[in-house]
Amino acid sequence: MNKIGRYIYALDNNLRRITNRDRIGCIRYSVTWRCNSRCESCDIWNKVTSENDLTVQEVEELCKSPLLKYVRRIILSGGEPTLRDDFPDMVSVMHKNLPGAYFGITLNGLLPNRTEQMIRQIVKDNPDIDIKNIGISLNGPKEIHDKSRGVPGSFDKAIETYHLIKDVVPVRFSFTFLPYNIEQFRWVQDYAKELGSEAYLCWTVMNDRFDVPEKDLNFFREGIKDYLRDYLNDRDFAFRLCMSYLYDNFIKEKFMQCYAARQFFHLAPEGDIYPCNFKLSDDRIYGNIRKKSFEEIWNNPDRQRILGEIDRGECIYQNGPCGDSDLTYSNHNNPLELIKWYAKKRLTGKKLIE
Repeated sequence: MNKIGRYIYALDNNLRRITNRDRIGCIRYSVTWRCNSRCESCDIWNKVTSENDLTVQEVEELCKSPLLKYVRRIILSGGEPTLRDDFPDMVSVMHKNLPGAYFGITLNGLLPNRTEQMIRQIVKDNPDIDIKNIGISLNGPKEIHDKSRGVPGSFDKAIETYHLIKDVVPVRFSFTFLPYNIEQFRWVQDYAKELGSEAYLCWTVMNDRFDVPEKDLNFFREGIKDYLRDYLNDRDFAFRLCMSYLYDNFIKEKFMQCYAARQFFHLAPEGDIYPCNFKLSDDRIYGNIRKKSFEEIWNNPDRQRILGEIDRGECIYQNGPCGDSDLTYSNHNNPLELIKWYAKKRLTGKKLIE
């Protein structure tokens, strides 16, 4: 899809939201909760085990749902996806049944040779697959990154993984703000450029995907605005507009419209369907694909209840800052609100990020 096509698609999604005729354009799938990292910003490794992950066949059956025929974006994460021996097969069946979708994959880079083997297998089996990005976590120089991941040697393995796959698929580095590494974001950006890549912000808050204590809202720390402005300076206008809107409203603690459970959903390893991947409590589940068809799940009254909570900003915080991954997707599909916000900034002479 070219740039004009993406704008038309986003506008159409916005109008569908206004007229309550949403269509699903994105699937976020955590393929396993198993993880070989011990991250401070995610507690899944300490709370959840994956003993009953969905099979490739079960995921393929889900992808055949007519409700998913307009999916254009598939994000695969975990846990650590490469811990599944059948990860290449999982990607292949999703691509086969949803051929119009591009893929983004998040990895920790702790298994360089295994990761290379799997990525090469995926590309070999699917020569026409569109992998937009492999994101490898990098939270600072060696000492800081290893501390954040909780595993000695994480930095060296992440860089080795990058070099092994960078000529096969697009690879970038994802950075997570932590209480002790905010000043390292510029270092990661410069280091990524030296390697011929770039760095992007992954999470804007620490989030163990179950509880988000107020003390971990790193987005409100002093000086953060300068880093965000620098990050966006050399980006294209559409990206800069969308992310400036997101960051500005985060900092001001303003509610933002979210399309979770309308235009995207989160599929958990055992088949539970959630609105997004930032709050995985039992009251957020509105179905399991092992128990009901996806069509039945999508029409479940529990989904309507959750939609009401999202619309009122009651899902995590009243101001809505759960994490930027899913709200970014919502903002890209909300061009009318972005234009209105941008016009007001220009008319009043204010900075995009205040």
